[in-house]
Amino acid sequence: MSGHAAGAVNEAVISPDGNYLAYVASEPGRQGQGVWVRQVSAASNTQQIVAPAEGASYGALLFSPDSQHLYYGAAQEGAGPP
Repeated sequence: MSGHAAGAVNEAVISPDGNYLAYVASEPGRQGQGVWVRQVSAASNTQQIVAPAEGASYGALLFSPDSQHLYYGAAQEGAGPP
């Protein structure tokens, strides 16, 4: 993906090595939130990690210490314990 026109950005975090920015954002015209990662040194190198899904929200973004992995929490609106 060459670029991303984000709607509201709800959370953002920079990787420990400073090379990546991960963020949770909504997209104009779509319901729900998605998780995105972009390489800081390349303004146009943005990758969608999780596509927006209706009623889904994401957060608690955390990079691994070596910056090779991104962890996140997910919740679905209306979902309760099993």
